[in-house]
Amino acid sequence: VTLAHGRAGLDEFSDASVAAAHAGQPAFELAFNDDDSLGVQSATVRLRLRGGQERVRHVAIARGSLGAPLTDADLEGKLRELCRWGGSGCDPEPLLQALWSLDRAADAGALMQLAAGARQE
Repeated sequence: VTLAHGRAGLDEFSDASVAAAHAGQPAFELAFNDDDSLGVQSATVRLRLRGGQERVRHVAIARGSLGAPLTDADLEGKLRELCRWGGSGCDPEPLLQALWSLDRAADAGALMQLAAGARQE
C-alpha cells in the first residue's frame, strides 16, 4: 500500500481502495520473511526490480515506536483521521484540547464525554 500510495492510512485500506488495487494485474509479487535477528521495532524491505536491480531499506527503529515516537502533529492527525473514519460523530478538536490539557483537568472523566461525541445524544 505504501509503495502504491506513499502512505498507509485508513483511506488506503478502505474497501474502495483495496478493490481498485485488485482490479488490474498485480504490479509486483510480495513475500514476507521473518528474520529473528531483527527486533520488533525494526524491518528490512528488499525490492528486486524486473531489470535485476535491488533496492534495500532497513529501518532500525520504526516511526511511532517508543524509540522514535510520533510528533504531536502526527498524533493529532491520527486522532482526526480515526474520528473521521470511526463514525462516532466525535469532533476531534475539543477532544484534542482536553487531551493536551489533561494534566490540569479537574475531571479526567470529561474526556470520555468528549470522545463519545454524538453517541450520548
